[in-house]
Amino acid sequence: MEPTLSLSDLYAALRQARPVWGLGVETPLIQWRHVELVLEAAVHTPALAQTAAGMLSWAWQQRPLVPVFTETLPSLAPYLAQADPKLPAFAKILARSLAAPQGPSPLADQAAMPDPDAVLRAFSPLLKDQTYGLYRLGEGFDMLLSLGGMDQTKELLDLAEHQGLPSQILARLRAEWALAALLPDRPDQARPIFEAVNPVLFPWWREYTLARLELASGLEDQAVERLTQLWRAMPWHTNLSLTLHDLLHPVPPDPAALERHKVAVLLYSWNKGEVLAQTLDSLAASNIGPARVF
Repeated sequence: MEPTLSLSDLYAALRQARPVWGLGVETPLIQWRHVELVLEAAVHTPALAQTAAGMLSWAWQQRPLVPVFTETLPSLAPYLAQADPKLPAFAKILARSLAAPQGPSPLADQAAMPDPDAVLRAFSPLLKDQTYGLYRLGEGFDMLLSLGGMDQTKELLDLAEHQGLPSQILARLRAEWALAALLPDRPDQARPIFEAVNPVLFPWWREYTLARLELASGLEDQAVERLTQLWRAMPWHTNLSLTLHDLLHPVPPDPAALERHKVAVLLYSWNKGEVLAQTLDSLAASNIGPARVF
């Protein structure tokens, strides 16, 4: 039986091991650094090994084609509560197929690929590579989603299926595409795609997407129940904790807030002139009272 910590002790230990933990547990670099530092702290607080394993499992379920997550997962799987034995075995097999190629990435010159069609053209032939095709799929998929190229992302996944890339991974990536492309407007189309995700390999991520589906369908009570169960498995997940708190304790709109408080609207942008212009136009058409825009 692995040692456990109370919630207050867990949070105190995480703050000591990783002071910025409370700011979030998303994005690959942040996730990996969390895992590293929490594992170091587990030398003195053994119960944190289970937390580090959970953090890694969530990172892998979110990004199964990041090599360092896939390579490390089998070694920490014994610390995962109720982990299915198929998970480390699958990760080991996947890691052997997830070689990172040497040399420049097709993303190195992003200026040459300003639109999703250009990204799709660059990555489509790379899927045929027997050694690096899976890694290139991850690169191209992430880039296309970040550009908002929903049609091109789906086409890339269709091409990957024709190349015989792992079906469990493709089902998982299709669900991520559906999360971006079909919600909140078409939840009925998204449901079978979410339900096709393997619940043994991606249990937490699958539950999260189904909760998002329920929220989009107006089934808030079911979503809250699902997210609550998920939070019990991942009480260290800052973003999930805040999401659940907002659902359980919503703040009612206060039309007079702008008059009673000093409000500032801060806009952060880098090389997004068109999006920034749209945002400013939207603010100009909105009633923001005496709020200042920076």
